[in-house]
Amino acid sequence: LVEREVALSNDCGAVIVENSLAALQALATHNRREFNGNVVAITGSNGKTTVKEWIAQCAPCEVKIFRSPRSYNSQLGVALSLLMLDNSYDMAIIEAGISQKGEMERLRKMIEPDMVIFTSIGDAHAQGFASLEEKISEKLLLAQNASNIIYHSAYSELAKAISTKYNGKNLVDAACAKSLHRGNDASQRNAELVAAFFAEMGFAEPDFSQLQPVAMRLEVKQGIGNSVIIDDSYSADLHSLSIALDNLRSVAAYRKTMLILSDILQSGNVYEEVARMVKEAGIDHFVGIGERLAEHRYASYY
Repeated sequence: LVEREVALSNDCGAVIVENSLAALQALATHNRREFNGNVVAITGSNGKTTVKEWIAQCAPCEVKIFRSPRSYNSQLGVALSLLMLDNSYDMAIIEAGISQKGEMERLRKMIEPDMVIFTSIGDAHAQGFASLEEKISEKLLLAQNASNIIYHSAYSELAKAISTKYNGKNLVDAACAKSLHRGNDASQRNAELVAAFFAEMGFAEPDFSQLQPVAMRLEVKQGIGNSVIIDDSYSADLHSLSIALDNLRSVAAYRKTMLILSDILQSGNVYEEVARMVKEAGIDHFVGIGERLAEHRYASYY
C-alpha cells in the first residue's frame, strides 16, 4: 500500500491509496469481521503485554489462542496483528495502546472486542491528555460494544469511571479473583486480572508456576567473532517466527545467517510452513532442537 508511484521489481505489486495507514486499517477491520472466535482487547497504562502473555502461557492447551506479537498495540501494530488473524484460532487477544485523544476510536473500530481487560491507569503517555479523567474516558471507548469488562478496583479512578459509564454490562472486579501468584503489587494485580479472565471463560485456575519471562521485543546482542545474536526465545509460534525472520534479514544485511529453532507447540502440522518460511528467508544454517523437529527432519518438504 503506497501513497505515490514507486519503482517495483517484477515480483512485487502495489496499490496506490490516499492514506496507506487508513487503507491498512480498513483491511484489518475486514479481516477481524471474518473471524468467528472471541476477541479480547487489553488496554491500560502498564501491564498489557504481561497480562496478554500470562493468559496465553497459562491457557488450556486445547484452546488455540492468537495474541498480538510483542507490544504491537499502536495504530499500525493493531492493524498488523489483526491481519495475521484467521479462523484456525478459537480466541484472539489484542493489545490496544494510545498516546493521545482520538486514537482509541480507530482502534475500537478495528478490534471490536467481545471483552475488554483494563490493566492499570497511570502516567504513561500522560502528555497527550489534558487530565487523567480525559485519558480514562478515551480508554473506555474501547469497551463501547463489548459485553464483558474486567478491571481492578485498586485503580479507583478507573473503576469508578467504568461502573458509571458501563453499569449495564457484565463488570468483573479482579480484586475478588482467587490467585495463587505472589509478587509485588503490580504483579499481583496482573495475576488477579488473569485469574478473573480464566474464571469468566470457565477455564481452570491459571498455573503461574510455569510462567516464562516476558520479553517486550526482539533483543539484539553482540556475540563472539563479530556475530550478532537476535534473541526471540520467549515466544515460539508461526507468527513470531515470521517476524523474527524478517528482522534477521534486516539485521544480517550481507552476512550469513543461522536459525536455531525449538519445537513449536502449536496444534496441527506446522512444520511444512516452517520449512517454507526458512527456505524463503534464505537461511544459511538451520539448527532444529526438539522431538517434533527431529521427526520431520527427513520429510519431503525439507
